[in-house]
Amino acid sequence: MTTNTQTPHQASASKSKIVIRCECGARGKVPARYAGRRIACSGCGAKLRVPLGRPEPRRSRSSAEQRIVRKTRYQRDHAMEAHVAAIGLWNRALGLLGLIGGGLMLVGGVAVGGPVLLMALVYCGLAAGLWTLGHGLVRFKGWARALTGASAGLALLIGAAGVAQGSHGPLAFLIGGGWNAAVLWALFSPRATEVFSPEAARARGDERARYWTSPFCWAPLLLGVLLFALRTQV
Repeated sequence: MTTNTQTPHQASASKSKIVIRCECGARGKVPARYAGRRIACSGCGAKLRVPLGRPEPRRSRSSAEQRIVRKTRYQRDHAMEAHVAAIGLWNRALGLLGLIGGGLMLVGGVAVGGPVLLMALVYCGLAAGLWTLGHGLVRFKGWARALTGASAGLALLIGAAGVAQGSHGPLAFLIGGGWNAAVLWALFSPRATEVFSPEAARARGDERARYWTSPFCWAPLLLGVLLFALRTQV
C-alpha cells in the first residue's frame, strides 16, 4: 500500500502556477514544481528559466471574467448581418423614392392647396420614416429592429384581412406575406438576436455587412416583378 508523503504546503504548491513571460511577447503559466528549471517558450522556442517567485494560486473565474471571456470569443455571423443590412438598404431605397415622389406631390400641392398639400406632407413623412428605419437597420439599432418588425407584422395582418374580405388575391398575399414573414425571421430569430447584441457591435466595429451576399438583397426584385405581373393581369 502506497501513502502520500506530500505535505499540505507541497500539495497546494503542486496545484499552483507560476507566470512566465518571454521577450517575444508570449505569456504562459507553468506548474510551481518547475521553478528554477529551464523550459522552451511556446511562442519562439527560446529557453526560459522559470522564476522562483511566489506562485500564482489557482482560482475560479468570477462571473465578470466569464462574461469577458464570452465576449472575446464571439464569432460574427456574417450571413445574418448581411440579411439585416439588405433589409435596411431596401427600406432606405424605398424611402428615398417615396421622398422624391412626395416632393413632386408637394410642388403640385402648393399650387393646388387643400387636401393635396396635406396628403403630400403625410406621404413625405412616411417616406422619411421608412428611410430612417432602413438607416437604423443598416447600423443594427434595436429601435429600428423593433419598429420594422412591428410594421412587418401589421402588414401580415392587413394582408390576411384583405384575403378574407376578398380585396386581396391569395397569390399576392403569399408573395407579400412571405416577404414579411422572412423579414420577421431575419430580425427576431435567435441568430438575429445575437447580431443586435453589444458583443456583435464590438466585433463588427466600423466594418460594413456584406449585404450583396444575402438573398434579401435580390429577392425583392423578383417579388416586385411577380406582383407587377399579377396586377397587370387583373
